[in-house]
Amino acid sequence: MLNAFCIAYLGTNNNEVLEQELENSYKDGYRDFYSQSPNKELFYETLEEFKRKLKTNYISKKL
Repeated sequence: MLNAFCIAYLGTNNNEVLEQELENSYKDGYRDFYSQSPNKELFYETLEEFKRKLKTNYISKKL
């Protein structure tokens, strides 16, 4: 998820490779956090907060 955040923060500048890396990193992070989270409700709340912060800071709307 850190890689996804960093790419989103820095921007992809319409680079297809970076856009794909952003998508893959986000999905991989999502799956890893989900599988390791014993409290699924907290997982979803935390993920929604993460996405809200990305959008608030004008970072990638694709997530």
